[in-house]
Amino acid sequence: MLSNRFVKWLSKLSFITSAALATTFVAPAFCVEQPLSSAPQQYKKPDSVLLTYAEHPQIETYKTLLSDVYNEMGIAVHFQPVPAGRGLLLVDSGSVDGDVARVSVNARSLKNSMVVQPSLLKCDLVLVCTKGVACNQDVLKQRWAVVLSNLGNNKLLEEYDIDARVILNEQVSGTIEMFNSKRVSYLFYIQPVGIPLSDTFVDFNSLKLREVSVNHIISDKHAALLPELERVLAKRLAETGHD
Repeated sequence: MLSNRFVKWLSKLSFITSAALATTFVAPAFCVEQPLSSAPQQYKKPDSVLLTYAEHPQIETYKTLLSDVYNEMGIAVHFQPVPAGRGLLLVDSGSVDGDVARVSVNARSLKNSMVVQPSLLKCDLVLVCTKGVACNQDVLKQRWAVVLSNLGNNKLLEEYDIDARVILNEQVSGTIEMFNSKRVSYLFYIQPVGIPLSDTFVDFNSLKLREVSVNHIISDKHAALLPELERVLAKRLAETGHD
């Protein structure tokens, strides 16, 4: 059995140790980390925006339109040409403020971007074929067929059961040049409704696959800008007669 003196010594040691621990680890009130304020910061309309665009024969019309829209809102616009797929990534990452015109199906696949209504125009997704080759939807099921397309149209093409080999090119102008020089026999192309393909291609046949909407898109960091942007855009489209 333990002696009474030893038991008293253990009790005294326990008391001293507990007091020391309390003194060491209890922080004074002014050292306790305070929670950060969760109040949202108020949105400030930008003085200017940077919009990317993929080069296309009709793009200048819509650059001018959007420049007028943003200027009416008191915002200057700067434009930057980019490869087709990269533009979508830049908008979705918030690196730029928006992109001039994108097929809405492709744009809606982005997580951090917003499709602006109303649409700028209607377009056709077209299979363009060199003369002398089969030009029907069965071509898409043929493993021997090689079809050129743009990287920005990935989501749109997912709707089709394609066994053909699809080669993705970042530059729209590059795909047009490759087709017209007969380096490829097939091409997926987005063509504005009402504008003949003969303005762009030579010695070809074509097959319309479907109609699509093309919209302006913005980064969701500008979500607060959307109501005014859509209102002014709708007004400008009505004034200029754009479809």
